[in-house]
Amino acid sequence: MFNNKKLENLLSSGISTDSFYEKRQIYMTNAIILLSSIVVATFAFLNLNNPEYFIIGIMDLIALALLISSLLLIRKTKSITFSRRLITTIMLSFIVILTYFYEANNFSLIWVIFVPIISMSLHGARLGLILSIITFALILSIAYFNIGVWQNGNWSIVSYIKLAISMFILTGIYYATEQSLYNYHLNEQEIQKDLMYLSMTDYLTDLPNRRGLLQEINFQANHSQETYSIAILDIDDFKQTNDNHGHEIGDKVLKDISNLIQTNLNGNQIIGRWGGEEFIILFPDTDIQDATEYCEQIRKKIENQNFTGLQITCSFGVAEAKQNLSINNIIKKADDSLYKAKHNGKNQVVFSL
Repeated sequence: MFNNKKLENLLSSGISTDSFYEKRQIYMTNAIILLSSIVVATFAFLNLNNPEYFIIGIMDLIALALLISSLLLIRKTKSITFSRRLITTIMLSFIVILTYFYEANNFSLIWVIFVPIISMSLHGARLGLILSIITFALILSIAYFNIGVWQNGNWSIVSYIKLAISMFILTGIYYATEQSLYNYHLNEQEIQKDLMYLSMTDYLTDLPNRRGLLQEINFQANHSQETYSIAILDIDDFKQTNDNHGHEIGDKVLKDISNLIQTNLNGNQIIGRWGGEEFIILFPDTDIQDATEYCEQIRKKIENQNFTGLQITCSFGVAEAKQNLSINNIIKKADDSLYKAKHNGKNQVVFSL
């Protein structure tokens, strides 16, 4: 987002996110805190040196201390949630107080342009709009009751209407901008979700692909307190099916077998396409005996199923996860068992202890 690394580190506070919209909120929060601190510090200096505004100067110092604390809090907690609420409260209150005490003199009303910027940049379009309306309502109420008083009596109903119109236009423009950015953020999330799904899913069978399976197996390995088992099944003589009947029939066989197994899954069992005519079934919290029995049931169902006029059989290799065994080693054990099933005549289930 920035070419300058130092500036990026300053505005990110070490918070990492891949979302453009969330990253923008983090940067805007930090930027507003930093700029607000400079503004409030300047006003504190000016007001403390003016006896008429000395009390306001003290309030400015308190606000400055809270702003600096919120910046430090972001860096410590790596979260902007509390700090953006605090900065919004401080700065909107600051603008309202500034409007009241400066009585539309010294360009004090120019600060109202920051109300929608602060509110919507930090809290999104909808909540920001509500905060802006509340703040502008307070400012307009103060301005209305001071018609004929402010600016040595020169503050008129025309001045008041111009202020109200300016607020309305500012709010509308910034709301439209912020809502567009949020809609872009939602579209970005949907695209990322779709890309993630495509990267994890086999296009033909709509099952998890190799990447998706490895993610599931890794999750199981890292989170399960019980043992788990893995089975690799391979469609026997699938090349001959393709050669003799064509790839369209071969693809249909792959889909039919995947559907048959899916409809017979129990609980949290997962099937995915490992590649070609090979599938992997993950059996969470299942020992090798139960997994082997399940595979034998599936093998018989496939053997007895009519696949577009073809009799199809499958060979299975089963392995159980053991302590100190990596995922690759578990899959290799299942693959070795599958090799034995093929070597021993196919259409059978072989397990490895």
